[in-house]
Parts: sequence; C-alpha cells; structure tokens
Amino acid sequence: MKLSLGLITIVFLLGLNSCSSSSEIFEDYSSLLIFSHEGKDYKIMGFSPEETQGYNLLILDDGNDILIKCIDKQQDGILDEVIIGDISLDKANKIYKDEILTAVSNGTITQKYFENYYITSNKKNMFELRTYVLADGDIYNIFAVKPINDDVTYILRDLLADGSLDYFEEGEGDLKLFQSFYDEVMQKGIHNEKILVLKGTYHVKKWQ
Repeated sequence: MKLSLGLITIVFLLGLNSCSSSSEIFEDYSSLLIFSHEGKDYKIMGFSPEETQGYNLLILDDGNDILIKCIDKQQDGILDEVIIGDISLDKANKIYKDEILTAVSNGTITQKYFENYYITSNKKNMFELRTYVLADGDIYNIFAVKPINDDVTYILRDLLADGSLDYFEEGEGDLKLFQSFYDEVMQKGIHNEKILVLKGTYHVKKWQ
C-alpha cells in the first residue's frame, strides 16, 4: 500500500480468494493462496481479525506437520519472523515477495488499504501518523515526516504508542526535533478528534 501522501511506501496485500477453514495444524483463516516453488506446494494464508491488524502466514507442510511457518505481522508484504523451520528470513521473504508480485500481476491478490492514519502539515513539513494494533497484542505508531522543499522522507517508530519516538526507521536526524513534530501532530490530532488517548497510548482513529 502506498500512503495517501506517499510518505511511507508499504503495500498492504491479501485480498485473496475468500474461504474459511481449519484443521489440526492450521488455525482458521479468511483467505488462501496455494503456489508451487521448487517443486514444493506453499500456502499464503490471510487472517483478518475484526479489531486488530490482519496478518499473513507463509506455510510449507507435508500434510501432517508444518515444516515452515513465517509471519507477516502487518500484511505489508514483508515477512517479519520465521516461527518454524530451517529457512533464513531472507530466503523466505524472496519466496513470499516473488509470489505476491506474481499474484498481483495476474489479479489473484488485490490491494487492501490501511485505515488508521492521520495526515496533516505545517508550513515546512507534511506529516503522516499510523497506528498498528497487531493480532499478537503489540501496539505501535509509525510517524513519517517529509519536508515540503525536499525529496527525503523520515520515518520513525513509537514502539509502545506512548507518545515517545524510539528510533528512525528511515533517515537520520535530531530525535528531539522530530519528537517536537510528533507532539505537534498528536495534539492537533487529539484536538481534531482524529487521535484517541487510551490507557496512556495514542491511537489514530480509522479513516472515515
């Protein structure tokens, strides 16, 4: 998914062929894509909880046991962790990304746009703030800053969504300066009823 202002370039994927199933080795899933890689049949399984961010699993099994299980925690087209199996994250991501690109090109997968974002600006910068509520319980914010007269985009993470930026994901600079931008955007968002404060955490409301 590309953000509305193009500040954070992430593709949120998995509008797969809809189905629902469960078995002894698979949890309930909402969508499924089966494909072959090097003679082995892999699955990409999509999960869409109502109250949290969806996630995808890359699965290789032998019919009885799971041999490889990797998770894309944000449905952003990038695997985050190898849960089961003797495979590197880099190799798993190559399999995953290659199949997603193939599926997008033939129409098997459709784009799913992110909803919890807030966009604003001042005289010098454009800002975008996103809240991620993951199915495993993690909550965090991603904050993007793009100077109006510059091509660079800075992306930072608030690991606990507690209002304190922790580090730069893209670009580098004075964290205190970007924290002041973050504070400005959050206060504006709260005033405009776009951001909620819940038990000490800051949540961007779904776009309506």
